[in-house]
Amino acid sequence: MEILQAKALTNQARVWIYQADRKLNDQEVACITRKLEKWQKEWNTHGRPLYSEAWVEDQLFLILAVDESQQPASGCSIDSSVHFIRQIGNRINVNFFDRMNFAYQDTQGQVHLTTDKEISRLYKKGLIHNDTLFYDTTITTKGKWKNQKLIPLKESWHQRFL
Repeated sequence: MEILQAKALTNQARVWIYQADRKLNDQEVACITRKLEKWQKEWNTHGRPLYSEAWVEDQLFLILAVDESQQPASGCSIDSSVHFIRQIGNRINVNFFDRMNFAYQDTQGQVHLTTDKEISRLYKKGLIHNDTLFYDTTITTKGKWKNQKLIPLKESWHQRFL
């Protein structure tokens, strides 16, 4: 598992998880990481800096985190982050905003992508099953992402597409 940064904030930090519509290559991860490091140091809310982190994980997830006990994120700061993520995506031709792309791990721990349209077909073919682990990108805290990001299909919101 590749995690760049993400060490300093507590488990209560708020996170925003953006999943790419394809796996990122090493060059893209390095480029995104450089941009994230620079941008997150300047990320602020109404002129006040946010205590934040930003990282790429598993060559698929771009994650922003803020310690809102130090300084809450505002609507404007969240909007600026969305604009920044869109710019990154446009630059490398990746969509980080299609919530109908799902990531899961196979029994060997390999990460795969599927869509709301394909998940039922994979299930019927036996390529995924009730215990297949899906990433829960609706998680809102760093601690939950670290410890509970993978949940069995039978317990996830993805099951409604079967």
